[in-house]
Amino acid sequence: FFFVCSLELAMTDEVKPAIDAFEKCLADIEKNLQPLLDASPQEVKSQLTPLEAAKLDLASAYAVNSLFWMYLITQGVSPKEHPVKTELERIKGYMKKIKDAEGTPAQAEVARMRLNVEAAERFVKHNLRSGSDVSEAAEDQYENSDDDDDDDDD
Repeated sequence: FFFVCSLELAMTDEVKPAIDAFEKCLADIEKNLQPLLDASPQEVKSQLTPLEAAKLDLASAYAVNSLFWMYLITQGVSPKEHPVKTELERIKGYMKKIKDAEGTPAQAEVARMRLNVEAAERFVKHNLRSGSDVSEAAEDQYENSDDDDDDDDD
């Protein structure tokens, strides 16, 4: 009996700092989440950009599924064979897509400046067919530039 009691006391002394640290972390999380918890989801999302709203949704889904993963472990169920694993992988995939879409500022600038050739061709063809003043002026300028090139040959 004495050995069991001393073992329990030793485990309690060993575990107590970890439990205290865990409680402190939970209090910090609750403090940081309080603004989100005080407002309705629609209110919170109305203040976010679409990208930020998507990140919030994914973080929430990941947190809930992670908590369920932990719950399964406490119940003696292996989460590796449970559909929650597939769901977590799916969420991670979407997180990666968002991260890739964001890229670095330099990548974003390059993507923004990249010319969509197909769209440009459609735009030009549409304007040239429309008979507008702009397309006529462009045709005249094109024809005049050909004449100028011909003059250089003489």
